[in-house]
Amino acid sequence: MLAVALAGCVRAEVDLTVTEERTVEGTILLAWHTDFLERIERDPAEAQQEILDDLTDDAPDGMACQPFEDAEAIGVTCTLDGVHLEDVNQVEAFDQRLTLVEAGDDVVLSAVIDLDEVPVDETMEAIVRVTFPGRVIDASGPIDGQTVTWEPELGQRTELKATARLLPDAREPIPAWVGAVIFAVVVLVVVLAGAEWTQVRRR
Repeated sequence: MLAVALAGCVRAEVDLTVTEERTVEGTILLAWHTDFLERIERDPAEAQQEILDDLTDDAPDGMACQPFEDAEAIGVTCTLDGVHLEDVNQVEAFDQRLTLVEAGDDVVLSAVIDLDEVPVDETMEAIVRVTFPGRVIDASGPIDGQTVTWEPELGQRTELKATARLLPDAREPIPAWVGAVIFAVVVLVVVLAGAEWTQVRRR
């Protein structure tokens, strides 16, 4: 999905948002740098079609891809709108896959971007940004609020891992122990108030 198996000058920008409705929305941009394609004598139109075919093969409902081209790169941009978590897992490009698995009230993200065999003298612009509906419990990348960001580098193997809540903080269910504590406090207040009232009546 991240097109990181492409050796050479690659531009990959993934910006996704997981919603509390168990869907995913956002954008994916995967492109070759045109100067690199010229250097290896690769036809830009063929390279673009290769990415497009890979992404649109068995694309889930809610995901639409179209050709992309600017002054520096050529590739494909995809828009995700209301794609279910399970359907996102079937999207694959160049043997790369990003998985989102629901685990109770949490969602678990995992992927591996293996660039340890790509020459470091090449260049690559890559960023993966995922925003979750609730609190991020743990992640292998920097956490900023409810967003986790990864910036894979050439010559390295990057593991994308994150676990986050599917419900916003304000809507998270109250833990059982909190409820027990609140109940105990209420009972204590009632008992003390009853004892005080009894003493008042006696006086």
